[in-house]
Parts: sequence; structure tokens; C-alpha cells
Amino acid sequence: MRLRSEFATGAVVLAAAASLAAVPAGATPSGQEQGYGKSSLQRDAEAIAAFGVSGVQAWKTGLGGRNVVASSGVSDIETNRPVPPSAYFRIGSNNKMFVATVVLQLVGEGKLRLDDTVERWLPGVVQGNGNRGGKITIRHLRRELPGV
Repeated sequence: MRLRSEFATGAVVLAAAASLAAVPAGATPSGQEQGYGKSSLQRDAEAIAAFGVSGVQAWKTGLGGRNVVASSGVSDIETNRPVPPSAYFRIGSNNKMFVATVVLQLVGEGKLRLDDTVERWLPGVVQGNGNRGGKITIRHLRRELPGV
């Protein structure tokens, strides 16, 4: 099966957008959500495929950890095999782009600063082996990434 990079990219874009969405106002304690459910996720997956992405797989985790999956398009452009809802794909380095985008959005909104320390936002996570989270800033993290 030959996968195209657009499949992974489209899937990641939709999955990231769905995971960053706020909990719907109609959410109930039982985990049943009103508003953005399976049909909405499927509609959005089909809209991304309509832009020319060969295939899309999107996941949304709702209240109580219940996953909703939607897929659209093809996973193999030679056989036109549809994207299965159970497909597995690796996002690899695409994750860095999404993290950087969210960090810069938060900086733009004044919710964090590039000169904030890692210790401020992740207390106790970076310590030991000579590492000191109180001395490492968000700005430093960007400089340390290979190829950035």
C-alpha cells in the first residue's frame, strides 16, 4: 500500500483541530456530547478530502475518553482503497510544527512568554542529570531542535 504524505498531513491537521476544540456547551456528565459528534467529524473529514488531500483520518476524544473516528478519501491512490477508520499512521516530525504554532499563538495572546522557564509551566519535569528547568526558557527549546 502506497501512502501519500497528504494522507498523514490531512489526518494530522484535522486531528489537531479536533483535539484543540473546546468542549461543546451541550456536553453532559455521561460523556454524551451534543454538537460536534460523529456526523460533524465525518463532514469535516470529507471537506478536507474535497480540497485534494488523498485521504483523511480524524479522531476526536470526547468526555470520558470515548473516541470518535471519521475517515474520507483513499489510502492507496493506485487501487482507490478507502481510508479505513482503524488505519495507523505516524505523524513524525509534523508534531513539532503544531506545537510551535500553538506556543506562538499563546505568546501572541499573552498567555506565556518566550522567556518563561520550563519550570514555570512544567514544574519538576526537567531535573536531574545536570538539567535545570529553571534555567531553560521556551526560547531555548527552539534553538535546541535539530534542523530548526
